[in-house]
Amino acid sequence: LFFRGKAIIQLKPLGGYIVSSFLKFIARLLFAALFIVSGIGKLLDPASVESYMASKGLMYTQPLLYISALLEIVGGLFLLVGLWPRVVATLLTVFLFIVTFKMHNFWAVPASESGKEMVDFLQNLGILGGLLYIIATGGGAFGMTKEPKNRQK
Repeated sequence: LFFRGKAIIQLKPLGGYIVSSFLKFIARLLFAALFIVSGIGKLLDPASVESYMASKGLMYTQPLLYISALLEIVGGLFLLVGLWPRVVATLLTVFLFIVTFKMHNFWAVPASESGKEMVDFLQNLGILGGLLYIIATGGGAFGMTKEPKNRQK
């Protein structure tokens, strides 16, 4: 920040392997919470989730419900402990990509529903961005799967 042309606060970028790995650990915890809570929520109220899935034209809603809940819970737990974070993030990316475009197609719903669907769609895009970052950079040093230091940039 500058005041009258002089720097009054100089911000230095965070760097270093330990700081980077710690931040990746925090990011994994936040992603894990998101997926675990979402998966448990599906199991706590399966009737409304199945009804929503059916309203989007999906068939076989009961098996899809349990498969998606299992994927979210197990994937979230694997992210939490840092077990195969790149593989798990890849699976969750494929899953979430399909869900985003099938379940939150704001362009194909009545105007009264499009606002909520657009928000959900954009939130999922943000989550997809975070998952892609995990795929690209790995899970950091604080996890069960250790990656070589030169790959964790």
